[in-house]
Amino acid sequence: MLIPLNRRQPPQALTGINGLDIITEGGLPKGRDSLICGGTGTGKTLLAMEFLLRGAQQFHEAGNLKMIAQEKTRQSQLIASIELQWEKFVTLMNGIPL
Repeated sequence: MLIPLNRRQPPQALTGINGLDIITEGGLPKGRDSLICGGTGTGKTLLAMEFLLRGAQQFHEAGNLKMIAQEKTRQSQLIASIELQWEKFVTLMNGIPL
């Protein structure tokens, strides 16, 4: 007979993305890296940028983004393709203590 382990769930951080917070039952694990995988055009970069922006705006938290791309130029193209107000974003992030 197997005895279930009583594992505590790590604390979670809300993403500010309503649907994602619902399906993850409270957000992503707090203080840990989360790996987002998917094919080209599935929204991985957009999700990451939304997470950073909403974390800064709604929760006054600085985020950390680590991107892995096969080609450095492709990574730059992905970031450049997102139409965000970068100056406003950077200003907002600079006002958040690390």
